[in-house]
Amino acid sequence: MKRSLVLMALCSSVVLAEPAASPLDLASAPSAPFNQERFQLGYDVYLANGNLAAAYRVAERGVQERPRDVEWRRRLATVAQWLNKPEVALANWLAIARQTGDAAAWREVGRIAPAMADSEAMLAYWQHELQRQPGNEKALKALLASYEQAGRPDEALLVLKRQPRSRAVLEAEADLAERTGHDDVAVAALMDLNRRFGPDEAWVVRAAGLHLQRGQVAQAEALLASAEPAMPATALQFWQLRADVAELSGDQAAAVRAYGRIEASGKASSDSLSRQADLLQEKDPLAAARLQVLAWQTDHKPEAVESALYHWSRVEAWAPAEAFLATLTADELARLEQHPGFLQQRANLHLARGRGDAAGRDLRAAMALAPRDNYLRQAWMAWLVSQGEPSALRRMLQEGRSQAARQPGLWPVWAAGWNRLDAPAQALPWLQAHYRLRRDDLSALALADTLRADGREAQALVLEQSVWSRRLGAAPRSVDLQREYADALFRLQLARQPVDVRRQSLRTLITHEQGKDGRVREYVRDLVLGEAWAGEAIDTEPPRVGRELPSDQPLPLWSQLGTALLMDDTATLEALLETPDRLPANDRTVAAIRLGRTGQASELASDSAETRPFDDVADQYLQERIWRDGDRVDIAIQYEDWDSLYRDILAVDLVHGLTEHLHLHLAHEAARLSSDPQQIRLPEDQQAFSLAGLIWQGERLRMEGALTYFDGIDTEAGLYGDLQWNAYPWLFEARGGLAQPATDTAGLRVGGYKDYLQLGTSWQVTPRNSLRLQLEHALYSAQSDDGELGDADILTASWRYQLMGDVALITRLVELQSQAELTLPASLLPVLPVGAPANPAFFVPAPYTQAGFGMAFGETAEAGYQRRWRPFGHAGLTYDSVVDLGYEGRIGVLGPVVGRDRLRFYASGSYGAQVNAAPSLTLNLDYLFFY
Repeated sequence: MKRSLVLMALCSSVVLAEPAASPLDLASAPSAPFNQERFQLGYDVYLANGNLAAAYRVAERGVQERPRDVEWRRRLATVAQWLNKPEVALANWLAIARQTGDAAAWREVGRIAPAMADSEAMLAYWQHELQRQPGNEKALKALLASYEQAGRPDEALLVLKRQPRSRAVLEAEADLAERTGHDDVAVAALMDLNRRFGPDEAWVVRAAGLHLQRGQVAQAEALLASAEPAMPATALQFWQLRADVAELSGDQAAAVRAYGRIEASGKASSDSLSRQADLLQEKDPLAAARLQVLAWQTDHKPEAVESALYHWSRVEAWAPAEAFLATLTADELARLEQHPGFLQQRANLHLARGRGDAAGRDLRAAMALAPRDNYLRQAWMAWLVSQGEPSALRRMLQEGRSQAARQPGLWPVWAAGWNRLDAPAQALPWLQAHYRLRRDDLSALALADTLRADGREAQALVLEQSVWSRRLGAAPRSVDLQREYADALFRLQLARQPVDVRRQSLRTLITHEQGKDGRVREYVRDLVLGEAWAGEAIDTEPPRVGRELPSDQPLPLWSQLGTALLMDDTATLEALLETPDRLPANDRTVAAIRLGRTGQASELASDSAETRPFDDVADQYLQERIWRDGDRVDIAIQYEDWDSLYRDILAVDLVHGLTEHLHLHLAHEAARLSSDPQQIRLPEDQQAFSLAGLIWQGERLRMEGALTYFDGIDTEAGLYGDLQWNAYPWLFEARGGLAQPATDTAGLRVGGYKDYLQLGTSWQVTPRNSLRLQLEHALYSAQSDDGELGDADILTASWRYQLMGDVALITRLVELQSQAELTLPASLLPVLPVGAPANPAFFVPAPYTQAGFGMAFGETAEAGYQRRWRPFGHAGLTYDSVVDLGYEGRIGVLGPVVGRDRLRFYASGSYGAQVNAAPSLTLNLDYLFFY
């Protein structure tokens, strides 16, 4: 009965709607006062009878009456979902979730909110998920997306700031900050990523790009520079941006360095290589040409070949240019010959090599391709003036007259063309126009020459006198002085002209100056001679000039000496060296070396270096000669650590010249020894070694023979010999000795010696590549009773590649085969550690195979007298059959103290199969004085 009354009361409050309305519209909220039990019962009944609309209204009223009641909200959310009221369901599930933290409620929020695009609900859901699972990357990303959808990115950034600085957090912070315009925050996050989890070029490039977007080139440059040391060569995107920004900021050195890293990767684009070449073209045209060749090999753009040929021509490096052209296939040449720039550059090469006809063909073809190119027209005209057929030259002068008249740069060329045709009247208008435009002395004198050729002597003289008056204050009265001054101005004009124009000017001068007997003034002949020596054909041109241009005076001594050196004319060299003071400083040193006059060569090198202190060539000759032939004494202090054996050494070495080729060699070394007795014992704690011998030093052959005396456990007298023969590109060496100190192991150092023979040869394959092979056979013996310990054969092969300057890569392979005797001589028992077996293998080096690779710098500094302080050293890794991975290194510095001396310090160390796998360290300080 009670249930029926409640149901009637609830039903009386429901208003029926039109049939077309939705079920929910037909049901109104209950009007009866709220009662928890009755309303809950009504809700259950409606729900059981399938009246969802009525149940919804009851639950809705319950939520209104009791908004903090979780169950009423759950009922409303549930029935709202059934009635397709997701917004109501979402609001209530969210309220439940926030109030209770119920997992099911949060799941419903997470399910419904995305479909409703309710960003606030999504924010709440993902905030809860991130609190529930700290560090959950999916939750973090979703939360950030929700903040962005809600238009609250700044709050998202604050959330990220509170998170642990993991990789995912930093990446999200960088992405969000970049999207929302917080570039400073993005840059900081990206660089934090690179510091913590890098290096990664993508992060650094993005950070620098953000600076560049705002025009902050300096900040981008600083950021990239700070990241550079840790960035690998494979980070091509970074190095490309580093180069681009360095160029923008004007840091050429950094740009070159970045492009160098790109090139070293082997993946440089042609554009990258070309830009690197552009940066290097002023400082190192040869390197720029090499890079352009690489660019050509990358994508075969003709512009790269044109640039390479241009760079070679700037330094007159014709040989590498021709070598490159020889590598091109017929198809490649045919393609390049469709480009006028290539044809013009190849024409320059032909002209420099004396192939005028080939140059003309190239220029003619280039003109057909680009008839309006002014630079090409000038080159074509210059060729016609110097070597073309008169008829073709005349036709060009006439056909191009109107165009040339509009281009002042062509006026001197047109004048030279008419002068070539012996038509000074036609040349005059061009030179007069040029003189009106450029009233300098050279233009005036060129106009005067043409006026004189046209028979206008008076006008020519007026022009010349005006030049002399400006230069000298008055016109020179003497005819000789006038000629001398005109000659000086002609030389000045000649120096400013390109090669082909300069040579045509000389031809014109010869035509005007040559008498009926063919003789010319000494001045003219020497000008032509200088041009011949500056050209490529120095083996034929200078002698031809001497024959075809006779003069009243003999050829200058510098030309005679150059020809004699070129032709290896020893008779002429001997005659010229009778008056060395009249000869060029460096060539006379070469002549003395060529004749084998060792003493005179050293004296001339020394004189040249003192009188020409800034001449690098003279300095190089001095360094070589004083080292080879100078009298010197060397005092050294050295410390050796062989892990088990330690030596403190004082050494003196003297080389004194007796004759031009013969030198006295005296040396003495005294050492104090200490050791770890658990590894090796010392019967004697002192050693001494002395040497007295003679050295014969020639230009190609060096021989030394010496008597030696060794004082250790016992005394041993011995012999030492050394022979070197230099037949470039080969060097042959032989070295040997009897009873010589053995440094192969610590045991031999203390108680043994060796008889050995060593043969070696070196081959300079190219200026950068050299190979060396050395074979040594050694017989080891005990001091005192001379009992044999064993023998060894050592084969060493090495390859050296010169990188740049004095930096080289070195690869070495060593094979040591040895055999020890079965019985140890009694005299060496006191050397063995206590309890060690009496085995000769303790003293003999163990067999091994070793490969090594390293880099060296400044090595040549030790092979000559230096006039400035220089560092030197090398470092490398080794791999052998005994210790696997090892190392070897050396670092030092040397230089003069008071002049004609050398102070040197170095430290070296190694670890590997050598010296029976004992690590070694050497410290050396020595002072070398030349007297």
